[in-house]
Amino acid sequence: MKKTLLLPRYPYLINRVERGQFTILQPSLTMRNAQQTNLKLGNRECAIQEFDARYAYLFSFEVSLPFSQTFLIHATLSDLHHIYLLDAKSSVTIRSNDSGKSILKLDPFHSCISYLPEGSYRVRLPKGRTHIFGYYFDNQIFRQGNERKFEFIKDLIKAPRDLSQKSACSENIPIDTRTNMFIRNLCENLKKELQNEPFVLEGIVRLMELAREKFYELHTKTSHNYSLAEKARKLIDDHVLLYGNDFSFNSIYDILGYKKTTVHRVHQTHFRSSLLSYKQQLLLEKATILLEQGESVKNCAYTCGYNSMESFNRFFKSKTGKSPSEFIKTHNSRKRFI
Repeated sequence: MKKTLLLPRYPYLINRVERGQFTILQPSLTMRNAQQTNLKLGNRECAIQEFDARYAYLFSFEVSLPFSQTFLIHATLSDLHHIYLLDAKSSVTIRSNDSGKSILKLDPFHSCISYLPEGSYRVRLPKGRTHIFGYYFDNQIFRQGNERKFEFIKDLIKAPRDLSQKSACSENIPIDTRTNMFIRNLCENLKKELQNEPFVLEGIVRLMELAREKFYELHTKTSHNYSLAEKARKLIDDHVLLYGNDFSFNSIYDILGYKKTTVHRVHQTHFRSSLLSYKQQLLLEKATILLEQGESVKNCAYTCGYNSMESFNRFFKSKTGKSPSEFIKTHNSRKRFI
């Protein structure tokens, strides 16, 4: 396996120590038969585990820092990397050392797949405990049409084949319980013998498959929720057109077949506003058009589904700062000067 140096040589963590000498960091992952390096200086502690296999190079990097720090790393060859942020208080970022351009921002409890050409990079680690697990691998695992199973990263698979000098990465993919368990099983059962190679290959392919499942699950859910939010808005459009203010949101929930909390949540997520705000926005637009067309305040209130002039006046003034009568006067005054 071609080996890419993607682990930083830490200038601040220079003292090699035994794991038992750690006072802050208690490593949570054991990578069997891996090369282990424990580093410590003051209250900075770092545990590195690396396993070199034919098809992949696996690593576990656990660190405890008193403050956020940036470290320089170097990739000696262009490779694909699958990086998991298993634990951290905030995001980890990687930037090009030459241009300073952001390459990826990995959120806690997420993974991403990236292509990093040969070169130097700056990694920003947050304060506190950070645990990164990952592997970089030979692109030959995608030979013989195997890449068709991984359509969601097809551009990344193509990059090393084209000897691209441009870095790229997937979006953040949530790490679920199954993925966590599989990583631990893979690390705890690594062997030095040759028969370990199929086990490692099967393991990284399975991790890629789990990432693919989470990717499509996330996108399917996002697409479904957006569709639900859109349907809710369309139903409010129709109800305001027919009934003005005189309808209950319960009729919307019944038609959609979802609970109130679900409909409100997806609408808030995708449109950054409540269903009530959207309804009031449509009502105000309807009332404004009617008043500008010369409709009386009384008829406008009735058409907009209000049972009393007082409630319509309160609504209109709360949104425009003017009563309907004042709005009509202002509008008519403007018309005279046009």
